[in-house]
Formats: sequence, structure tokens, C-alpha cells
Amino acid sequence: MPNGLAVSPDGSFYVVVTIAEIFLVVSDGKIIFRKKPGYCPISVAISPDGKTAAVGGEDNKVHLYAISEISLDENGTLDNGRGAVNALAFSPDGSLLAAGDSDRKVLCYEVASKTVTCLAWSEDGKHVASGSLDTYVYIWSVEKPMKNIAIRGAHLGEVTGVAWRGNTTVVSAGADACVKVWDITFHQ
Repeated sequence: MPNGLAVSPDGSFYVVVTIAEIFLVVSDGKIIFRKKPGYCPISVAISPDGKTAAVGGEDNKVHLYAISEISLDENGTLDNGRGAVNALAFSPDGSLLAAGDSDRKVLCYEVASKTVTCLAWSEDGKHVASGSLDTYVYIWSVEKPMKNIAIRGAHLGEVTGVAWRGNTTVVSAGADACVKVWDITFHQ
């Protein structure tokens, strides 16, 4: 019995989850890929660009899959840690993923569309800066996990390095051969 269904933005395929399997199905109903994931999938969402499927599980995690024409390849997880992930939805621009759990909580995750390439802790240990292939630098807050900061298009290519200078300045390097300095204003 299906637990969840998500249709691609262009309607050409959909992803179905049951208690034991994940299916990639084309619009004519043909199953082109099936996977037994080793956890119980209970919800699913597809990103607006149609390249990522998020699958919520009874294991309190969101599993992220890269969608290709013939398969789903798991490329990351988000740990909810509270309860089974019963509902998922991407924001219209695909930068955020909302997850509703069995503990009656809704969490929003900033979803990097590409691989994280570098990380650095602030001196006070309250923030982590990350860089990724999608040209973004993210500032992640330990004390306020819902108050993360995204610097979109920080570089013209992938971000290859990040470092902190003190607790309020991040320096980033990119494949565009540039080094940039970012003064960070934290959310109150």
C-alpha cells in the first residue's frame, strides 16, 4: 500500500513510497526503478527542479536522493531526531525543505542543491560556515538552528574553501579564482 506520492514538476515521472520500497515511475505507469531502502519510507517530495527526491522515514530522518532518468541515488540524510517524518514539502524555489514529524513539529531545512565542499567553525563554536558546488556559502547556527544564513551566488563556480576571521567575518574562496570577505549579521 502506498504511503506517499510525489509528481515531478513537468509531470513526466513520480516517486511512490510504500512501507518497504521506493519506486520511480514514468507517466505511463511503467516502473523504471525500485529500491528497498533499509528503513520504512512514509513520505516523499520532489524538488521544483525535479532533480531531488526527499523521502521521510520512520527512522526520524529525511533521505535525499538524486533523480536520474533510470534511478534514485541516495546522496545525503537530514536527521530530524524527534519523530517519524510524516510529511515533506519543498519551497517554490527549492532552497528550503519543510518536514512534519510524529512529534507534532515542523522543521525547515536549507537544502544545498549540490555537494558541500568545505566547512569551518567560528572561534566561539556557535556557527559553522559551509561552501558547496552550487556557489552558496551557508552560515549554520548551533544555538538557533532555524536561523541559518544563505549567501547565494557567493562565487561564479563552486566554493572551494571557507574560513572564519573572528566570529563575525567569513572568508571564502571559489573556482572563479576569487577570495571574498563576508561580514555576517546574525539573526536576533
